[in-house]
Amino acid sequence: MIPPSDRQNIKQNNVVNLAADFSAIKELDSLSNEIVELQREKSSVEEEIKEKEEAIRQRSNEVQDLQDEVARENEELQRLQAQRQKVQEALEELDQQKGSLEEQLTHIRQQTSQETQLISSLQSEHEEQEQRICQYEEELVQARESSSLCRRRAGVAQVQQKLNDLQVEERSVTAQLSWKRALEDSSPVMVNGSAGLSAELYQADPFPAGPLPG
Repeated sequence: MIPPSDRQNIKQNNVVNLAADFSAIKELDSLSNEIVELQREKSSVEEEIKEKEEAIRQRSNEVQDLQDEVARENEELQRLQAQRQKVQEALEELDQQKGSLEEQLTHIRQQTSQETQLISSLQSEHEEQEQRICQYEEELVQARESSSLCRRRAGVAQVQQKLNDLQVEERSVTAQLSWKRALEDSSPVMVNGSAGLSAELYQADPFPAGPLPG
């Protein structure tokens, strides 16, 4: 059997224990609620962290895409700059070729002008030569006609000279015949003596041929 004093102590202890248990239970409930709240907040924070991480991941992807695009744009810019440099060099080369061609064109125009003047001069000279040739041909025809006339005159002169020679020979023969007759009439001896001479004179050509006209 438990003494009454002990029972009282036990009751008091039980009351104290119950109060302590109630307080502990209440505190446990509060802690549990706080834990639940913290877990809820943790879940919310974790969810927010996930959202932030996802947003950061998306931003990172966007930044990476932008960086890639910037890199591509830089490559394109470098390619365009290189192409522009090539085009600039080509333009400078074309400018040099243009200057050279313009100089050649100027030189060709000068040569063309000189050749045109030379052709004009040659044409004028050719026309003058043709005129001189026509003049020379006319003079040649006149010279030929004059030469033919001179030759004819020379022929006439030669014929006249031959005629004169024949007339002289005729007079000589006539004189010889007259002398022969005179001798025959004056002396037979002389006639006989001159007969041989007359025969010799008769046998000779009484009309010797003179030189023919050239």
